[in-house]
Amino acid sequence: MIQSFQLILYTSTIVLILANSRGVNARRCGLGCHSFILPSHTHHAKGNPQRLQHTNTIRALVAPSSTFASQKVSHHPAIVNDPLPTKMNRNSLALRGGASVLGSAGAGGMMLGPLSNFFKSYPYVVAFTICATKASAADWISQFAEAKKGNNGNSGNNKSTTSKRKSGLSLRRNLAFLCYGGVYQGIGQNYIYNNLFSALFGKSTSMATVFTKVLVDMLVVIPTICLPVAYLIKAAIFKYSPAEAARRYIVDIKENGLLVISWIVWAPAQALSFAFIPEHYRIPFMACVSFFWLIMVSSISGRAG
Repeated sequence: MIQSFQLILYTSTIVLILANSRGVNARRCGLGCHSFILPSHTHHAKGNPQRLQHTNTIRALVAPSSTFASQKVSHHPAIVNDPLPTKMNRNSLALRGGASVLGSAGAGGMMLGPLSNFFKSYPYVVAFTICATKASAADWISQFAEAKKGNNGNSGNNKSTTSKRKSGLSLRRNLAFLCYGGVYQGIGQNYIYNNLFSALFGKSTSMATVFTKVLVDMLVVIPTICLPVAYLIKAAIFKYSPAEAARRYIVDIKENGLLVISWIVWAPAQALSFAFIPEHYRIPFMACVSFFWLIMVSSISGRAG
């Protein structure tokens, strides 16, 4: 009887070693190595040192020795420790989770991860840098376009063309847009849209919340903060009075359609931003939109000199 029992144990040991080497889950194969063989044999091994030794041998082969080093062999089938399936399930879940993450994110996810963390950690630094660079580039494009247009109308004289090209590019004007982009569009808008609006209207992306934020932005923020700040910064750099800045602002609204153009550009852009764009990507997204908007603003505000 003892020899037959030993033969069964050795046979089971070989089968378990083969199954474990091929990565087969003992539960799914129907072997039930850890929940069927071990509990029953552990129970019958009570009082029989030889059987208990064979049982411990199987457990040591089935799972890493370190797993069982800190656990005592239970002599009751209802409380037998079962670390192997837990470990196997944990490993399989980790494999599946890792594969899904790599499959969905890929190289782009690996690149966007650190970038996203940097945007979250330094929101104002990111906002200032991106928006200042964008505003300066947009104004340079507008100035080059204006200079080229003026040169085409005076192509008969090379000297006048050269002088007009030089006079058509204004470093002070570009500095005004750089300051406006960094200070207001970067730092200011990050506070207004990501902090103040969230405190006033919440962070919900429901249609009612998004509509409220867009409406307040179009009727309050843009006409009373967004556009006037640009003209005040330009007045400070070009050294003319705030009253003159206000006069030019009103002229551009009435005669050049500045406010209407702003609504046409920003109403759909802000609806998309508040509904779908995460907070730490909102200012970079707005910077992409305002790049083209600032080209128009630069052209309109530059008409008055």
